[in-house]
Amino acid sequence: SELAAYASEKYRIAEERKWSDFPGFSVLCHPSSGKWAALLMRQWDFDLGLEVERCDIRCPREFLPTKEAAVDFLTPAFRMKGRHWTGVIFDDTTDPETVFRLFDHAISRMEGTFVLSVGPREEGENIFRDTPLPIRRGFDRDYNPAETSAPGALLAGRAEAGSLRGGRERSFYDRSVPEKIAEMLRLYTFGRGSFAEKCRNFVRQAAFMADYEDNLPWEGEFTRYFPTYHDLNIRQLRGYFTWRAGLRHGDVRKTALSFAYIYLYELLNSVGVSSAEEALKKMQEFEASYLDVGYGDAAMRKNLHRWMLEFAVLHRLPREEVLLLQDAEILGTDRALLALRTPEKAGDEELLSAILFFLKPKAGETPVLTKSTKGLHLFTEVWRQASMNFSEGGRDLFTVCFGKRGVFVWHPLANAVWYNGEKTADTEYVLNECRRFFCKGGVWREERYESLYFDRERFRTLFRAADRMLRKYLKTGSYLKERPDEAWANPLAAAVITADIAGKEQAAHPEITIDFSGLAEIRRDAAVTRESLLTEEERGDITEGTEKIYTAALDSHEETPAESILELSPGALPDISETGESPDCAASEYLSPEDVILVRMLLKGEDPSGFLASSRRMPSLAADFINEALYDEIGDTVLEYDDGKLTIIEDYREDLQRLFDAG
Repeated sequence: SELAAYASEKYRIAEERKWSDFPGFSVLCHPSSGKWAALLMRQWDFDLGLEVERCDIRCPREFLPTKEAAVDFLTPAFRMKGRHWTGVIFDDTTDPETVFRLFDHAISRMEGTFVLSVGPREEGENIFRDTPLPIRRGFDRDYNPAETSAPGALLAGRAEAGSLRGGRERSFYDRSVPEKIAEMLRLYTFGRGSFAEKCRNFVRQAAFMADYEDNLPWEGEFTRYFPTYHDLNIRQLRGYFTWRAGLRHGDVRKTALSFAYIYLYELLNSVGVSSAEEALKKMQEFEASYLDVGYGDAAMRKNLHRWMLEFAVLHRLPREEVLLLQDAEILGTDRALLALRTPEKAGDEELLSAILFFLKPKAGETPVLTKSTKGLHLFTEVWRQASMNFSEGGRDLFTVCFGKRGVFVWHPLANAVWYNGEKTADTEYVLNECRRFFCKGGVWREERYESLYFDRERFRTLFRAADRMLRKYLKTGSYLKERPDEAWANPLAAAVITADIAGKEQAAHPEITIDFSGLAEIRRDAAVTRESLLTEEERGDITEGTEKIYTAALDSHEETPAESILELSPGALPDISETGESPDCAASEYLSPEDVILVRMLLKGEDPSGFLASSRRMPSLAADFINEALYDEIGDTVLEYDDGKLTIIEDYREDLQRLFDAG
């Protein structure tokens, strides 16, 4: 991060991440030619169990003095080829000045020029310094010839007679400078020009100017990487503090991009607020009042989301509040990983969102999801079933695609102007089940799933195979061709389709259950129905005594076996001995004698209508009772009643014949 900041500050070179699948790799390109000056690498070392940082710089180490070139952290290039590249290992032994000097030579050689340095230097030496324009003695009342002054300090002096060296006329600075700004500028101290010193100077000055307000607007354009007060002239400084005063009072206006960044840097360093909670709240308010109305840009919003999360972790703010932040890169990734790691706990919508997070942008437009109501469930079910059934080398599918959590050095707010002057005490912050931060010995580390090791291609192959097979199964059209690399995924997707087909078949033959607790009510309703259907002659066949007994049984709330009620009506059933049928068979264990007779009649192809009418039984109820009684033995419905006709389901005729053969 220091090398990237150095390149940005000195050469206006921004770190470029060119490969989305390899986020640990980035490059620093020459600002004019676009050629690579350095390749930065962040990689996981499985032997050490830590993240290591390295880079290749386009410059031979021979350009350095012999003593400097012999250090251990300079090695042959790691990735690049040729003698023009030098490798750098970043660890506790790395000297930043040596690395910066090597990078300066790389830029110089690519330009065909040399970068000037200040002060005495050895052969081949090239040192970067924050150098001001020289001024005449007496221009600034606090001028000290033994010190170097900042360009801003030039403007802090009282503009009197004389002119600046280099032809800059006094009239440009001939205006009054607020005393507060002048004092703030004199707080800046010069050293080796490192990024850490720049951050420390900014925090010191920002704390001094925390409550300052001005009234001289400025509407120009100003853009610079990592801007601070030191980068602004007097007119711009007054314009910034005027804009900030209006922002704090609710007058939100568009301003130069770098002004907005300076305001955010102040909040990150807890300037102008009483607590970390208030600072985070003001960052959220800035997003709502400034970015949401169209000011700023997408990069600022992305940076702000990252900074708010890292700031909250540094200050150990309540976890439930931190999880509400909108950081897609960190929190969005973790939410998706958690849903994929425990898919049985996630609903279809949540799981689909997690799947699409790691697929290509247009994956959600598949006709499986847009044209079929069942597509959502089947598409997500592929991951659920595959997670349970797939294994490779002792690893489940989630581990194959996303690896295991590792520990990496964490550099909070590395791409912001932020300074922590105190050593952080040992602490731990568990953000969620996928990520935790901990500080030990003043060094922050992060335990997380590293995207550098995600096998996104394996993950995408599974869902391309699923998409292809589900399009055919659901008949959505726009069919895809099978690829050879999908062979391992085909059985996983096919298993989901097979299970869905089996579910449809089971639904076509639903299980029939009878609630015997309502049997008394059913009997009462049946009696009323029977009474309404009997003719006067048929009613006369039922003796008065039998009717009283039958009515008493129906009015009773006690459970009465169906066959007991049937016996109350003499002559209602034919004499079993007269039919020549013997009820003794294996089915007698489950059915009454009357039911045995009924099934045997059906097995012989006889019409049971007369038998059912004489026994005062409805065919549909008789079928339900027999199906329920034989379900445990047969495992399915054996009789069906359709279009007024009671028949045997042919698939189970042999099973019934076996049960109803005489014992």
